[in-house]
Amino acid sequence: MIKGFEMSAAYNVNECLHLHLIAEMNGKMALLEQDEKDKMFSHMYLVTGFRPEMKPAKKYPYHSLPALMPGGLHK
Repeated sequence: MIKGFEMSAAYNVNECLHLHLIAEMNGKMALLEQDEKDKMFSHMYLVTGFRPEMKPAKKYPYHSLPALMPGGLHK
């Protein structure tokens, strides 16, 4: 796995709710030999979205990650 970058900015709405804007880029790569030739396959992906963090109690923060992905839904 190729680790690209990870970025997050947070806004504290109140004591119990923090809203994070995130962006993350990662990828994967595979090296193989096929038909007596060396080949490399790779792909990169970008994840962006909002991550709300709710703290109903100081000991138990709750994270949720709805993400927006380009290209729509994939089946």
